[in-house]
Amino acid sequence: MRKECMYKVIPKRLLTLGFAAGFSLSTGIATADGQIAVVTNDITIDPGEEFGATVVLNGDGRYDVYIGVVGGVLGEVIHAFDADGAFIPWDPEGPPPVKLRDNVDLASLSVNERIIPVLPRIPLDGFAGTYMFYAALTPPGELDFQEQYLDALQVEIK
Repeated sequence: MRKECMYKVIPKRLLTLGFAAGFSLSTGIATADGQIAVVTNDITIDPGEEFGATVVLNGDGRYDVYIGVVGGVLGEVIHAFDADGAFIPWDPEGPPPVKLRDNVDLASLSVNERIIPVLPRIPLDGFAGTYMFYAALTPPGELDFQEQYLDALQVEIK
């Protein structure tokens, strides 16, 4: 009864954003104030520490979800994450990058489905450098990256 009452009073979208903000505050990382956010356990990873990354979705609408990383040992080549967790190089002159999720209806997602683990917490020895993680939502089938549907986070691995 209490849980049902809470969901009627607090909109689902606010609960998701609250979870994302709570998660980010517990890890020391701020999330974007928008439809999508990249959240990591830390922005500076010392040798021997583990690193994990998650994408958090907010709002409603129907979108394709992309996440990519560039920098460090990857150099200037953007690598996009696919639905299986592999990251695949993307040539901006070639075909579109792989999608993390395809044609997602954000309004129909549960709170758990709005939180997408991208990298589990793993040791990243041998990957020293500065990396930029990008997350984006686009209309299905389009590559129209708009600022309110983008997030970026810089991570340094020592």
